[in-house]
Amino acid sequence: MAQLKPILRGRDLSPSQFAQNDFARFQNCFEYVEFDVAGKTIWFPRKKPDGILKGVSERPRPWNERGWFHPPYLSRGLVRRLLETDQFDELLANGYSLLHLATMWNQGFRELSIFERFCPVIFESIEAHALGLEDVAVSSLVPVIEGTLRELQDRLGFAGESITDRLEHFAPAVAENAGGWFYQCDWLPRRFRSYDYLKRVDEFVWLVDGYVLFLKEHLFADTDNFQNPSELNRHGILHGLFDSYGSRTNFFMLYSMLEMHAFITNLTGENQFLLFPEMNEHSEKTSLYLGGLDRLSSVRKTVSQRITQQR
Repeated sequence: MAQLKPILRGRDLSPSQFAQNDFARFQNCFEYVEFDVAGKTIWFPRKKPDGILKGVSERPRPWNERGWFHPPYLSRGLVRRLLETDQFDELLANGYSLLHLATMWNQGFRELSIFERFCPVIFESIEAHALGLEDVAVSSLVPVIEGTLRELQDRLGFAGESITDRLEHFAPAVAENAGGWFYQCDWLPRRFRSYDYLKRVDEFVWLVDGYVLFLKEHLFADTDNFQNPSELNRHGILHGLFDSYGSRTNFFMLYSMLEMHAFITNLTGENQFLLFPEMNEHSEKTSLYLGGLDRLSSVRKTVSQRITQQR
């Protein structure tokens, strides 16, 4: 309080309370003095950011070894098992079930304006996946990933730059525009809203930061330097340099990118949902339809093999 007296002297201000705020998911809390000024809530933290971060190490990124990022809408238990298992593909398929895909498409993507013009293509990609046409499912989603990412970047003020150049500013812009999720106040020192601080203490910013790293090192990486056997690389797929990218794991990874774009959209503006949306009757009916396509997939594959082997 003694440090605040020069600021308060001559002003009609008085602290309304001392409180401890549990705003972060990794670094638990800091103490602050709270003021109400003309209907605005002001916080003065009792420690500087450097003091709060003292002894806090960088959060590890085990997903880099998998060539992926931390998915936003899978349960923590499943995410942990995905990191530990040798049956990654099978476990991932359990997470991205047809019901999961249908629910996110119906109650997720269709509720957000950023996906409005892409929803028909997304659904066709889901249909192709259900039919076992993974080459089609994967290749049709890549432009949607790029289109929705470009739309996000435009909304955050990066018009006129290439999509890869904008990645340098993307995570900091998300952190700056999502400040309302971290603090329940109208003002506090700028350093507590900075990207460098938030990515150390907040799970949401850490998720976005890891996603940007994945985009740089994998999806948008220079094809000459891309070594991942998954071939999940935008340039290699769309320029016809790769031909083994059609796997259901790659489809699930691309779908998780769309879900990350939905997560970021909610974090920075539309505020529809940060948790996985609840299924409804429409989702269940859509899932039943996709299940029918899945049952047809084995027949389709058999007939397709006979046709393509004929001369």
